[in-house]
Amino acid sequence: MLGAAMLGTSPKHFAALMFCATSIFSFFFFFHIPTSWGSSFTNSISKPSSPWSSTALAVEDTKDLADQHAIFDSTLEGGARIRQACMLFGSDDIAHQMGANVVYERSVRTHLKHGEKWGYPSHILRQDIIGHGKWEVLVFGKLLYLQSIIIAELTKPIGKRAEWIVWFDADTIILNENIPWSLFLPPRENFNDIHFLGNKDWYSFNCGVFMMRINEWSVNFLTQATALPLLRPDVPLGIPIPNMEQDAMRWVLDQEGYKEHAVYQPRLWYNTFAEGQDKKPETKSGDMLIHFPGVEHKYPLMGHWLDIVENEPEKVNIPLANLTLHNDIKGFWANLRTAKQALDNATEYMKADIVLQQVFTRHPELGDDLKETFHKLERLVYEEPFQQKELKEATLLVDAALSRASNAKAEAERHEAQKKEHAKAEEEKRKQEDAKKKEEEKKKKQQDAKQKEQQAKDEAKQAKQQQQKAGQGDMQTKDQQQG
Repeated sequence: MLGAAMLGTSPKHFAALMFCATSIFSFFFFFHIPTSWGSSFTNSISKPSSPWSSTALAVEDTKDLADQHAIFDSTLEGGARIRQACMLFGSDDIAHQMGANVVYERSVRTHLKHGEKWGYPSHILRQDIIGHGKWEVLVFGKLLYLQSIIIAELTKPIGKRAEWIVWFDADTIILNENIPWSLFLPPRENFNDIHFLGNKDWYSFNCGVFMMRINEWSVNFLTQATALPLLRPDVPLGIPIPNMEQDAMRWVLDQEGYKEHAVYQPRLWYNTFAEGQDKKPETKSGDMLIHFPGVEHKYPLMGHWLDIVENEPEKVNIPLANLTLHNDIKGFWANLRTAKQALDNATEYMKADIVLQQVFTRHPELGDDLKETFHKLERLVYEEPFQQKELKEATLLVDAALSRASNAKAEAERHEAQKKEHAKAEEEKRKQEDAKKKEEEKKKKQQDAKQKEQQAKDEAKQAKQQQQKAGQGDMQTKDQQQG
């Protein structure tokens, strides 16, 4: 299903969807998978002061790379578990070519190197496929390109497909290549319904870095997001930041059928900003990636970080064993599993339970309490950036509300059982009384019958005696007449 109920099913809507599908297949086979690069670019821009000490922060990780691949990149599909994608194309502006393009090529190269280390094939879109240079339109090429890659994977036989695709914008730089993308993927157990991993900044969803499962859900999601400006012009996009594709993705992710399958992870795990909301750097030692959205002096700052990555990699390539990230991620999924289980329990508990509905009717505060805590936890799980403390507290509140409702239900069931037991006892007593009454009536009938029988006997005896007396009288009269 493509969510016809959400986007509409008029001929205009179908035409828009067909346009999206046609656009996808029009560049279906035009992927770019660079395997090598030319000589390094040079950058004459002066360096800002280094945010870190020049001293090496950690020794090289001695763990065998093959072992790390075995831990993080095992797959049921048999091929590369993860692919990564980006778009980067030039400009006719000479100044732009000499500045931004050079820096972006270097930043993309950090991702390619990271992909080579971990076995992630890279797809780089080098053509402006839609929009003809109009930013508000060309950004949707990101979604079309992703969709084309996913469809290409789905056309492969099962066992040859990738499982996930990672999108990264060209203004992101891999700092610590010891951290694989697979580290962030959901565990196979309990989370096969999670198809989208992203993060949010202080505005909302940030689409600079995100991950999508290669499946039909992702095809539908990207179709919805790409077609949104055509089918729902009433939905505001590009406010306050002119990234219309980002707002379109966010809007679709907020809808039923999509939000249940998306998870927003802590942004600082793999999308730290060179400037946070307070304009201060967010990046710390060991971070995987740095992103430069909305930075005023973007290219010099990107060049500075690229110089560190290229010339002093020991400063940024911190061994994973020296970081808390692995344990943080394990805790994240454990907390999320507990929270989702609480939501599932509450949903199942409230579904078609007559006794519970009766309890809520008699005690509406219990129903209101459960609904309020349920919706708060649901919002934290499916819509909000991950907040461990708030998630734990909301989970406990749902469990407590469920416990109170369960206790009230148990009390109501006990009361109902007592009523039934009392009614059963009363029924048994009534039956016994009825039986006793019937027995008494039977005895009375028997007594009445005996009395009637005795009375009949007495009457017969009396009649016989009277007959005998009458016969004796007749004999005496006859004797007197003869004498």
